[in-house]
Amino acid sequence: MHQRILKRKRKKAYPIEELVEALYDKQLSFTDYEIVKVIYNSDKTKRFIILKSSTGFYKYTYEEICVLDEDEWKYCCDDANAYPALWETRDKSSAASFFGTENEAFLSMKQESEYILHFDRERNMKTIEKDDWKFSVDVEKTKAYYKTHSLCECSNCRNFYAQIEEKLPKLKEFLSEFGVDVSKPDESSSIELENSIDYLSVDYTVCGEIIEASKYEIDIYDNLFLSIVVNDDFVCPNEQTGKFFTFSVFQIELPWVLDEPLNSTVKKRVFDKSHGIFKKKSRSR
Repeated sequence: MHQRILKRKRKKAYPIEELVEALYDKQLSFTDYEIVKVIYNSDKTKRFIILKSSTGFYKYTYEEICVLDEDEWKYCCDDANAYPALWETRDKSSAASFFGTENEAFLSMKQESEYILHFDRERNMKTIEKDDWKFSVDVEKTKAYYKTHSLCECSNCRNFYAQIEEKLPKLKEFLSEFGVDVSKPDESSSIELENSIDYLSVDYTVCGEIIEASKYEIDIYDNLFLSIVVNDDFVCPNEQTGKFFTFSVFQIELPWVLDEPLNSTVKKRVFDKSHGIFKKKSRSR
């Protein structure tokens, strides 16, 4: 099926919100089929389309917005003023299934794993309470996010991945309840000591939203005293497009365990963790 390329007025960056707005209800052209209904997920990056054939049968198809990188876009399109994104059909079997009525097609569609994961928000949301915090979390969507998002490959991060689950089991248990993989953070800041790494902050994404906020962070003792700061306006380099908040974990120090030299040759520095960002403080909203 030929997809019409959408034009933009001027060269600029491509935030996902702009692409979603440009592609909403676009590229809806199906030869020999009438469009009966288009159903979008909450962030409008995915959609199911129920179609009716000329012979009176119904089917549905599933599409996601596909954002192309620079090389892919140059290969697909020679128009420098076009958005580098399009709707891409992701399913095969459901697109080939036919039903006698629209309702039969809709009921079958609701059983698809993509619909359950991305569209049935009420079924997916779980309420989690920690200290004086209350969250509404899409645990399955969060798990799916951690299966696909990219990781930093620097030596400090690889040292973190290699041991965090074993060294801090209580932190792993805490994050797992939200669907977070403790060994796959979005971002970390660290400094090298003599034989260890001080991870000043480690950030994780959770799909969902904060229902009730506390004035304080969440504290955990897990061989180390850890402070977990919650934010719903923190900008970190995650790849999430829907509603999300972040956990920033402070005061993780881990030994160097990689079978390669530690880059730093400086002597161990002494940090007063009773001051600055390490002090328990109120959260401003």
